[in-house]
Amino acid sequence: MFEENSVLNVDVPSKREGVANRYNGYTPEEIEESYKVIFVRGDGNIIHFLHGTLQHLLQTKLNFREITNKFYEEQALKIVQTAIEDELSNYGSFEKDYRLGIAGYLMRKHFQEIHELMARELIKAIYENDKNANDFLLYYNGDIVLRNNEKYKIPAIMTEDGRQWNNASLIGICNLWMHAKQKKQKLEHQLSDTEVKLQQLKAKLENIEPKIQKQEKIIIKIEKQLEVTEKLYHELQKKLNHLKKASLDSDEYFVVLNEFTSVEKDVEDLKKTTAEATKKISEIKKINRIAYTEFDFYTAEKKQLLHDIKAQNLNIDSKSSQIDPILRSLSKVLMQRTKKIN
Repeated sequence: MFEENSVLNVDVPSKREGVANRYNGYTPEEIEESYKVIFVRGDGNIIHFLHGTLQHLLQTKLNFREITNKFYEEQALKIVQTAIEDELSNYGSFEKDYRLGIAGYLMRKHFQEIHELMARELIKAIYENDKNANDFLLYYNGDIVLRNNEKYKIPAIMTEDGRQWNNASLIGICNLWMHAKQKKQKLEHQLSDTEVKLQQLKAKLENIEPKIQKQEKIIIKIEKQLEVTEKLYHELQKKLNHLKKASLDSDEYFVVLNEFTSVEKDVEDLKKTTAEATKKISEIKKINRIAYTEFDFYTAEKKQLLHDIKAQNLNIDSKSSQIDPILRSLSKVLMQRTKKIN
């Protein structure tokens, strides 16, 4: 991925003042070398770079929901070049004139990709029923118009075999394609939420078992103590009954009685502790059952969402044969300009 400030040592050649060429006074070879440094040897993703730069423009200065065709035709390329030049300032130590040269080179080398990104945004705006975007598209009808008593030819959206697109058909196909993509995006968001819930439940379930084991260890330990204590309890009880029959006033009787009373309390306390541990296990297992029920539910939901996304991908792929020619046609018309004719 292209990282800011990842390329800081581009050798900048001297600008040739007064030299008329496409790259702001620099040769194509000089620009190409810097392009390779930044986007080839520097592992920069040029499409990611262009997409990030254009995405901002298409929401602001080149927003099809706001701009006119006249503004687009007069200003779009200049705005894009300036934006690319400005973005390049974050990735290299070269001067503005040289950045403008590189920006011009990028635009020529990736002219198709730039306008396809614009076409996709235009389709999105039309899908959202934006009137300005719809009017923007309908402008490209191939008509001849009169401006200041001069004739101008408006570009037309043409099919690849040279026929003009029917606007209703074109918009209909675009809307079906966008609907499929939007549905897939919604499913992907649902899948992301489901996976978060599954991770949370998994962590919860992983914490439950140690808690159960802790209480079970307590019960095992207490049961061993209880076994010994209850044995002593019964022995003292028998001895006490024997002494009671013999003489209530003997010193031994009261000594055994006190010991018996103490052991009896110990037995009650141990049974109480066991009961509390058993209750905690029951409560934990109840939570465990709920968590597992939820885990099973979201596991099934994830499986269904993955199936639906796969089906939606197939749906999108089936429409690609229709939408790809439209994208190329829209990209092509966005590259053109209304021209004066004799």
